[in-house]
Amino acid sequence: MHLLELELPYVPKLLVKWELLASDLLLVVLNQLLFRQMLQLDKLSKLKLLLRKYEKRFNLHLNKYLRLKLYLEQG
Repeated sequence: MHLLELELPYVPKLLVKWELLASDLLLVVLNQLLFRQMLQLDKLSKLKLLLRKYEKRFNLHLNKYLRLKLYLEQG
């Protein structure tokens, strides 16, 4: 099934999926922060790279969702 074939009732499910992705991202960040703190924050740059990687991925999915939502609203 293509994204454009989704009906409006599917949009809340997609929103929940993105919210879960965001909460998973937060857990990854918190785990990395705790791990780095135990290592005296000696490799903070790796954490920054990890954050950027997840942020880009999340923004890509969020943009797809917003375009789909706009398409469905315009009918």
